[in-house]
Amino acid sequence: MNWHFFKNLSSKQRKIIIIAGSVLVIACITLYLFIPVIAKQAIHKKIAKVEQERNVNIDMEQLRIAHFSIFGTFDIRIKDLSVQDKTSNDRFLHSDKMSTKVQVWKGFKRTLILKDVEADNLKIHAVKQNGKCNYNFIKSTGDGTKSERNYQKMVTKWLGKVSDICPTHMEIDKLTAVTDIDSSHVRYTITDWEMRSGKGTGKAVVQDGSARPESWAIACNVDKKKQQYSGSIVRDGGAQAKGSLPFLRLFEQMDVQLHDANGHFTLLKSGKKHTACQLSGTIHGLQCQHHYIADVPVRIDSVGADIQLAIFPKTIEIDSTSMVKLNRAALHPYLRFSNDKSKHIVFKLNEKDREAEPLFASLPADLFQVIPNMKFAGKIDFNCLLDCDFGNLDSLKFDFNIINKQRSLRITEGLGEVTRFNEPFEYTFYDHGEPIRTVMIGPDNPYFCPSYAIPELLKQAILASEDGAFFVHNGFCKSAMRQAIVDDIKAGKMRRGGSTITQQLVKNLFLSRKKVLTRKFEEMVLVWLIEDQHLISKERMFEIYVNIVEWAPGIIGIGEAAQFYFHKQPSELTMPECIYLATLIRAPKHYAGTLNPDGTLTEVKRNELDFVADRMVIREFMTEGQRANFDSNIKTVIVRNDN
Repeated sequence: MNWHFFKNLSSKQRKIIIIAGSVLVIACITLYLFIPVIAKQAIHKKIAKVEQERNVNIDMEQLRIAHFSIFGTFDIRIKDLSVQDKTSNDRFLHSDKMSTKVQVWKGFKRTLILKDVEADNLKIHAVKQNGKCNYNFIKSTGDGTKSERNYQKMVTKWLGKVSDICPTHMEIDKLTAVTDIDSSHVRYTITDWEMRSGKGTGKAVVQDGSARPESWAIACNVDKKKQQYSGSIVRDGGAQAKGSLPFLRLFEQMDVQLHDANGHFTLLKSGKKHTACQLSGTIHGLQCQHHYIADVPVRIDSVGADIQLAIFPKTIEIDSTSMVKLNRAALHPYLRFSNDKSKHIVFKLNEKDREAEPLFASLPADLFQVIPNMKFAGKIDFNCLLDCDFGNLDSLKFDFNIINKQRSLRITEGLGEVTRFNEPFEYTFYDHGEPIRTVMIGPDNPYFCPSYAIPELLKQAILASEDGAFFVHNGFCKSAMRQAIVDDIKAGKMRRGGSTITQQLVKNLFLSRKKVLTRKFEEMVLVWLIEDQHLISKERMFEIYVNIVEWAPGIIGIGEAAQFYFHKQPSELTMPECIYLATLIRAPKHYAGTLNPDGTLTEVKRNELDFVADRMVIREFMTEGQRANFDSNIKTVIVRNDN
């Protein structure tokens, strides 16, 4: 039919069609032949724009397009590539040869997808010393204005970038990365790296300063269609071999060693309302040290996690179906962080009917001081809640419970770790981590005050000042702990403990005084065990407490304190004297500031005694008649010469 149409045309019309067709074909051929020239101009223009925006020099001896297709893919060959920040004399990146395949359009849509990469002798040198840095150009080039943060868009954006720049084919003969950050010099050498169809393997050698080189086997798997990414590292040298990760010391001040680690990421859903993904990984033969965790290296056989993560525009949520595993212990935490009108964190842990033995046995012996020496049988329930709105800290909610399931929990080994304090023992007092004195807590100490000799007035004053519900609570005062958390957040550091007498006793008898998170956790567990298992009676705990408390620098116990301040035996103390001593427990080193030169109390201290006396009336430790006759105008035997 088309041929008959062409036959029926006039001679002039046929010539016009033939000429137009020829011109179109020639134009297409010409355009096709000039595509490499146009592409090179576009690449150089893009490089010039990046150089200007990032303040960086990108130099290359040669750039050519070896092959291209009408489907939008270009094979680019680069010779002698160099990248250097304009503010630094140290070159950041150099490669003798590099070839890459990129896709610049897909259908009618503009894109930039990295498909293949090959490089010879690729070198990276990151320097940050004396306030100068040769990789400033990598940082964000935003306009400085703060836009409303949308977590879902951020994740979607970054996942798209990772998918675009992560090649499925890669071959690097040798990659050397050197970091000179402050005083740390680390060399990373990757050899024989090959990735085919998304599966990559290679070798890495890490040398930290003068230490011996450490060899690692590395691998990864990339599936862009399913949005699945995974990777692993294994230290060469057998199952017991461990290697360090020196880069963590630069960013987190953490010293980490391990045998092997692997991680997996899967994008489960990417919708309009939220994005769901799964993060999982395990580490074996871990050893780490950080000042927030402990002051000694902590060894963990195995740690892992399987996290179900949901990202909303203003909220990030870890579902309670997630699992965090430490050795044999597995927990299922729930965590939500939102940043709408203010930052808001909700953390929940609710474990039911759990065998106690694997839970406690999984705690690292280097991280805890007492619990690893004990063995348990039976089941427990435990839960924890922290609900903190940083825009309204006073609304903070806190709860913590451990329940002895059907009274089945028992200590099968290591009971003496706690019950030894039911007998006379030696107590060493520490000040700022240094041992100061060792005293006997028992009859052999002439200043020891047994329970029956503790004045009732002193007991009531201490309870009113320190822990009014000591003889009735189970070791914790949750309202005080909640307030301590609020105060610590406001102060930006750990300064209050919200401690009961039981907690103070456990801290002083069993644990170091260092304010690390693990010490606080072990303190809470030991307090619960002592109270739940009735390992030490309340009377004995109070007796120990008043005999190990510091009342002034180097003055240990109520026996020494009564002599130091009043030249009396504890039984001879008056009510105002008892209240005065009770108020010194929280700050014994500052006792001198409570006294005038003649040994009488300052007006501020007398007001504090009146306040405690009022509390004793409220708690029915003191009658209204006794309060009416109360006189805070007391005098100690301490007289100082300020001249």
